[in-house]
Amino acid sequence: MMCYIIRKSILFLAFMLLCQVRLNAQDIQITQFEANPTNLVASMYPEYDNTGTACAVIRFLVRETGFSIQGNLGIVKQDSLPGEIRVWIPQGTKRITVRHERYLPLDGYVIPVKIVSKMAYDAVIEAKNVIDDNSPQRHFLGVFNRLFANLSVGTEGFSIGLSTPISPYVDLMAGINFMPGFKIHDNVDITTETVEILNEKTQSPDVYNFDKLNIVGKMARTTFDVKLCIYPGGYRFPLYLCGGVSFGGEIIATSEGYSSEVARVYSEHPEYTGSIEARFSEINVDVDRNGYVYGEVKVKKVRPYFGLGYGRLSTNKRRFDFRIEAGFQSMGKMHIYQNDRLIDKSIADLIDGFLPQVVDKVKIYPVLKISLIYRIL
Repeated sequence: MMCYIIRKSILFLAFMLLCQVRLNAQDIQITQFEANPTNLVASMYPEYDNTGTACAVIRFLVRETGFSIQGNLGIVKQDSLPGEIRVWIPQGTKRITVRHERYLPLDGYVIPVKIVSKMAYDAVIEAKNVIDDNSPQRHFLGVFNRLFANLSVGTEGFSIGLSTPISPYVDLMAGINFMPGFKIHDNVDITTETVEILNEKTQSPDVYNFDKLNIVGKMARTTFDVKLCIYPGGYRFPLYLCGGVSFGGEIIATSEGYSSEVARVYSEHPEYTGSIEARFSEINVDVDRNGYVYGEVKVKKVRPYFGLGYGRLSTNKRRFDFRIEAGFQSMGKMHIYQNDRLIDKSIADLIDGFLPQVVDKVKIYPVLKISLIYRIL
């Protein structure tokens, strides 16, 4: 089930990547286009197309330089002035294309009014995600000048953390993950069905019958992680690559079993030296003289992390944002201990299913995390 969720999350991130490429095609927009009869530039400085007809003039208001304009009938002349671009185009032009080296083009913009000879028109070109020295985005994406709180849920449990931008291309994150104490109850067989021990007082055997040993498995743990999120496309592109380190205890799962009947044997007959075993999947484990049996699964305390995500820290006045991230921790080989004794068995030998097989062979812990981000500063 977990692998199915991880696969679907990766497909979702890939889909968001394709969507982002499509959305970036609209980075350039024309937000206003109208005739301006009071502007006499087209009449005072006429230019003619190859049919000898006087052109119309479009004045584009811009916030930066570097734009080029093309029309479906071509253009005759383009002048770039501070804060504006003047383009002479043939009468009857219906569509224009706007290009800039920093943005994907605006192709085939349909002119909303009729283009008439010797008429002047005013239009406004807006480029989304412009990061210049005076823009709000530059202010928000300075070095350590913003602080965000993260609240997440996923395969690592519940997480809280802090994030801060280092540049438009890099964020720094740190957080604590709490895996709730999920418990799994089961019963396992005791391999010895009956034990008979001579009672010296009565000179008759005391008979002890064993049935099942109750087992409780627990997966509670706490980890701390530090990550760097790298955005190849900067502010314009919220898909990111993530790398870091996760720190935590080496024990990731425990199991504990108890049999009151076994405890009674050793309590009433401390001289008894025989062993009583419980059957755990493919292995036999000695029950101790108090009737208990313990098991642990251990991994590396320091685990590298790699991931892929979508979403970023808010770069405007909006306080809330979301992120989704899929990745994995490199845990190394899992070691299984029973009663503090290392068992020469893998997790795949003891637990059936596709996920244990993958974890055992690849030695990773899959991570899926959905985060709510709140801007504090």
